Amino acid sequence: MGGKSSKTEEPTADPTTTTTTPAPVKGVYVTGDYVKSIYGHGVVSEVRADGTVCFVLDNWFLANNQTVKCYLNPTAVDHDTTHTPSPEAIALSQEGQNLLSTFSPGDRVLTPFGKGVITEKRKADLVVTPFTETWMLANECRPKYYLHPNQCTLDPVDSPILGGEAVTTPFGSGYVLSRRPEDGQFIVESNPTNWSLANGSLARMYLAPNLVSRTAAYAGDRVLTPFGKGVVVEKRATDLVVRLHTSTWVLAYGQKPTLYLDPAIVKKDPIDSPVVGGETFIIESHVWQLANNCLPRFFLDPALVKRETDFSVGDRVLTQFGKGVVAEKRAADYVVILHTSTWVLAYGQKPTLYLAPNMLKPDPTFSPIVGSEKVSTPFGSGIVLSTDPTSKQLIVESTKWLLANNSLPRFFLDPNLFDEKELKTGETYDTSYGPAVLTSLFQDKVILQPKTWELAYKQIPRFYLNKEAVNEWVVV
Repeated sequence: MGGKSSKTEEPTADPTTTTTTPAPVKGVYVTGDYVKSIYGHGVVSEVRADGTVCFVLDNWFLANNQTVKCYLNPTAVDHDTTHTPSPEAIALSQEGQNLLSTFSPGDRVLTPFGKGVITEKRKADLVVTPFTETWMLANECRPKYYLHPNQCTLDPVDSPILGGEAVTTPFGSGYVLSRRPEDGQFIVESNPTNWSLANGSLARMYLAPNLVSRTAAYAGDRVLTPFGKGVVVEKRATDLVVRLHTSTWVLAYGQKPTLYLDPAIVKKDPIDSPVVGGETFIIESHVWQLANNCLPRFFLDPALVKRETDFSVGDRVLTQFGKGVVAEKRAADYVVILHTSTWVLAYGQKPTLYLAPNMLKPDPTFSPIVGSEKVSTPFGSGIVLSTDPTSKQLIVESTKWLLANNSLPRFFLDPNLFDEKELKTGETYDTSYGPAVLTSLFQDKVILQPKTWELAYKQIPRFYLNKEAVNEWVVV
């Protein structure tokens, strides 16, 4: 039959027609977008509230194979439609967010730069402060690292106990003072609220590591909470009463917040070690006495107790500009003269600084001159007998010359007139240039010759340095 077929023909797609997706809008980015910049391209892991775009580069790495994370203004990046993100880059971006959720403030972590503690958790990275046992900056300040989560791993549970930590021993609770390097034993001082010796002094114990363990949070402990730093003021049956520091935040009228928290979310603050050595709870006054001439004792809330950081004229201190000596104590600040070994002004003048009390710290490398020490003075060498408690002057008896009646003279001298050590030719000193031998000694200069290195052509260098800088050197 010549009729038309009833079969209908299906429409065919026009090969010139393609499905289009909306073009990305410049300046608008979301997590997972692939972007490019002058530093390279990568996957967006976070877009912050201020518009900052955070992304991990996937086309190059650092020397130690660590990933590079960029934080750029939206105008400095653009959508990259010519590249497809590698599976590793996408996984890295997602992995970073997953890893971030495994860390909390107060966690001890291992980083490429050593051990530390997480002091802040941000949206895309961690703020880590290293322990002082790891390393510190030149002015004894702790550095801070801003690290991607994949650069941190939780420190194992058996991480070493550090100085200042509260511990439990078979003899009661106490605080770790230090650890002996030769045998690894802990030097632990008993908790003053626990027990003391017959004369009222605190017991000091030398214990094997298997006898020392960390303790849970007790009253007086400095702790980290989700709401900031604080002090435990009471340990109850089911929770902890924590009072936050005013430096964290305060309520109306300057009142400190008091929190009632589950112990599981409270961690000890390893950076702010508790006050130890008889000062934690029981305070004995050295300023005034009771009617029977006995020294009063106060039983105080730990939040009310602070270390005394008052400085006197002549004290060696650390500042953010280097080491120095307190030259004057004024009503609101201190006048500090820096050592010439730190840095000097034009014509060799020592810098004079006017600093607030909170900018000074005691110099732990300097030990004050005490009785029976041999010293040199402008009047010759002698032996320190004692220190006058009122004027703080040192009482020195001469060993080089006598008075007319053959008796030994005594001097009452300002501590600043002393040389902390007598320099001798031929001795080796530790300097900022390494160990060096003192070869010549003049009135105000010294000449030293390094022992561990030399110049080109095997020439031996010599340093002509101010004699004043010797105060900070140590005999090797």
